[in-house]
Amino acid sequence: GLPYQWGGNAPFGIDCSGFAQLLYRLSGVEILRDAGIQRDNSGLAEVAPGQEDTADLVFFGRAPDKIGHVGMMISRTQFIHATTYQKPVIQISTLADAYWQRIYQGARRPKKDA
Repeated sequence: GLPYQWGGNAPFGIDCSGFAQLLYRLSGVEILRDAGIQRDNSGLAEVAPGQEDTADLVFFGRAPDKIGHVGMMISRTQFIHATTYQKPVIQISTLADAYWQRIYQGARRPKKDA
């Protein structure tokens, strides 16, 4: 029920990339702030389509170079995210929903140490 607020990263409101950054930070993984930067420049490994799993970040946008949203998988099928879609709060959605599939642009996860 935490409200969505663009640019927010505090208890009074948070946006999608701030929420993803907070979740990863709490797990000891530092990532950058913007959804597009998180996907392309945070040193995260690409996840093959259909292989998304718990703790992977999932990215959405009108095109691969137009990433505007990020969430974190909480199971193999659902993700949690701060969004304005339907209701502007942190919510759980299903990755297979038609709305999210139309704009889905892939997933990333922390690289495993060699």
